Amino acid sequence: MGDLNTQAQSEEYDTMKKILTDNGKDHLEDILQRKYGRNPGTFGSYTAIDYIIRFTPKHAMGKGDKGTEKDHLKVLVDTATVEKFAVKGLPFSHLSDHYGVTVSLEYLGKSDSKSL
Repeated sequence: MGDLNTQAQSEEYDTMKKILTDNGKDHLEDILQRKYGRNPGTFGSYTAIDYIIRFTPKHAMGKGDKGTEKDHLKVLVDTATVEKFAVKGLPFSHLSDHYGVTVSLEYLGKSDSKSL
């Protein structure tokens, strides 16, 4: 999660995804885009530069899978939010120039090292 300082749907974003996935060999899922169908603004109201990324290396994926069979943490996509950190009564309106991004994870149990 966090500030990757690249705008969604840009050449930089596509390059970032290629690097993080070893040119598409691994699986990367943008959780905010999955929930909202777009990347919501996190720097001002319209610029998206903060993300929640679910990364699954190829060796951890089941056959034809996007990582769900061997995961030990479940990403609860419906809980993904953008936190604006607005404040009142101060000489500034927000605690940060970026909005925060959050998501809840569910622990599914201890892994069996033989299955990894």
